Order: sequence, then structure tokens, then C-alpha cells
Amino acid sequence: MKRNRPDPIPVLVLGRLAIHRDHHRKGLGTALLDDAIRRVIQAADIAGVTALLVHAISEQARRFYLSRGFIESPLQPMTLCLMLGTVRQALREP
Repeated sequence: MKRNRPDPIPVLVLGRLAIHRDHHRKGLGTALLDDAIRRVIQAADIAGVTALLVHAISEQARRFYLSRGFIESPLQPMTLCLMLGTVRQALREP
């Protein structure tokens, strides 16, 4: 844990992100998640948020988030976290 970091770490929770089964595998989930992440980054400086947290409702959802850079909570494998510093760095890279 970094020095001077608040405990608990301030996060923003993504409540629900779902695509109807008829529209799976078309990139819509990724597009929605990308949009949500960009909005969280915009709000993060104002709100002091350092991570985006999701509670996957299925193994398929968990795999989706893991494939997009989220990491599992060591205490709850269906809770996943994306550190915003990592995202900011990736967005700056060409």
C-alpha cells in the first residue's frame, strides 16, 4: 500500500453493465465499458476516486472483466478492480 493513501481506498462501483444475449459477441459490452471507464476517469479527479470496482454476476462476466485488465479481489473472486492510474497511463501511450 502506498504511503498517505486513504484507508479504505475510494472507489467507484459500476452497478450494472449488461448486453442482451442476442447482441453478445458484437463488441457492445466492450464499448459500454470503455465509455464507463472514460467517464469514471473524468469524475475521479473531482471525487478522489482511485479505482473502478465491479461485482461480476457470473463466471462469464468475471472473465469479461479480467480480459479487460480488472484484477480479482483476494477476498472475493467475483469482485474485480481496475486501478485508474493504470488506465490513465494506457490512454497516454501511443
